[in-house]
Amino acid sequence: MAPLMAVPAVESINLPASLEIGKERPSVKGATSGKKRGRVGERSRILDALEDTRGNPCRRRGDELEEN
Repeated sequence: MAPLMAVPAVESINLPASLEIGKERPSVKGATSGKKRGRVGERSRILDALEDTRGNPCRRRGDELEEN
């Protein structure tokens, strides 16, 4: 096994002002791009895929998918 290399100590790290320690990160608007929040998992991905371009559910009634 190769010997461990000495790592020089880092005295200061230059961070952007938004990432300084103790400050909150700025909110990123539009990150969800209009999708409904809180949906997680395979079933919700299928339900999202069933929504048409206007964001309306195509075949969803309550919790179950109905047959046409």
